[in-house]
Amino acid sequence: MIGATMQNLAVGAALAAAALYLARRAWKRVTAARQPRSGACGPDCGCDH
Repeated sequence: MIGATMQNLAVGAALAAAALYLARRAWKRVTAARQPRSGACGPDCGCDH
């Protein structure tokens, strides 16, 4: 009984860690998409950003 409980806890912890990892990657992708792609001066300023 204790072995099965420990196995379930280990599987649950692994799934939770994977979910947190994927959520963190998705959050970083969303925040990167919200940032402007050009420099602070704009895309047509001639400063090669």
